[in-house]
Amino acid sequence: MMKISTLLAVAGISIASTQIADAQTNESPWTFGVKAGANIANTSSKNESGRIGFNVGGTVEYKLSDRFFLQSGLEFTSKGSKLKEQSFNFSLPYFDSGELTSIDDLDYVTYTGKAKASQNLMFLQIPLTIGYRLPLAEDINLTFNIGGYAGYGITARSKYKIDGTLKYPDGKTESVNTETTYKKYNETGLERFDYGLLGGIGIEYKKFSFNVNYELGLRNLDKSSGTYLNYGYSSGYNNQSTGVTVYEVPKWKNRNVSLSVGYKF
Repeated sequence: MMKISTLLAVAGISIASTQIADAQTNESPWTFGVKAGANIANTSSKNESGRIGFNVGGTVEYKLSDRFFLQSGLEFTSKGSKLKEQSFNFSLPYFDSGELTSIDDLDYVTYTGKAKASQNLMFLQIPLTIGYRLPLAEDINLTFNIGGYAGYGITARSKYKIDGTLKYPDGKTESVNTETTYKKYNETGLERFDYGLLGGIGIEYKKFSFNVNYELGLRNLDKSSGTYLNYGYSSGYNNQSTGVTVYEVPKWKNRNVSLSVGYKF
């Protein structure tokens, strides 16, 4: 009886060892995880400055070899920018009750002041990169990745603030301070679909990772960008061929630095 028990125990250990070895040999090349972190978002426009946001989502990785891997996932990421404070100074025709006999009799009211604006955008984004894993020590790896991304704008919040002074022909002045907030994406004047290049570097320790990525948007999202007649704004340039002063609305292309912490299951 003792011999039979011993034989069964040995057989059980042998079977378990074989199954573990097979599992290690047939280890799945797929790895799933989650990540979250902060963004420093901006645009290609020189008139804009960066704003702080966040990113959160899931990741999926496919092992190509001991060193190379493909990485993708689905994430929510905030983008946008802040408009640097802009000064403006322009004139508008002023009509009073007096009789206007010629264009030379037309008076003007001047409007001077400063303007601020901010764009807070949220994108649903899919990155796709190829990565390289460089072992530094036991359970510690340095990773590099490069590829691209595609995103779709899902929410937006835009705020515009103007502080100015109207000066009438008789010398009287009036303060005009307005603040407008738009909460619908189609009110931003920006396209929803975005795409661009993506690259970054990271550190892995066991199942944890810390990554820094940079996103270079390739699509101009501003529907209104281009060259227009100048209506008295202080910015602009003179078109030598026509003699008409025009101003240019710069292109809007997303720029984003993301810092995130990830965990693989």
